Amino acid sequence: MIVEAATGDHIGGLFTDPEGVSAVGLTGDGTRVAVVTSSSLGLTRWNLDAATWIDAACAVAGRNLTLQEWEQNMGDAEYRATCPERPLP
Repeated sequence: MIVEAATGDHIGGLFTDPEGVSAVGLTGDGTRVAVVTSSSLGLTRWNLDAATWIDAACAVAGRNLTLQEWEQNMGDAEYRATCPERPLP
């Protein structure tokens, strides 16, 4: 089960890894998670800071979500710029 670190609220399904997860650890401040697997990856660390992921996605995509992408992924939330430094389509 995936839970919100701050509240413990259930927010997603089970995390599965075909190679087998042997350990998972969350930093005390909740900003990073480390996963140990039996795959060739061994130890993988992820930054959980949403702003970091948003910045990376904007850098890769080079644009905001289209209205169709927004509606598909954001539901009824009001359409707005996902990459504020870029104009809306």
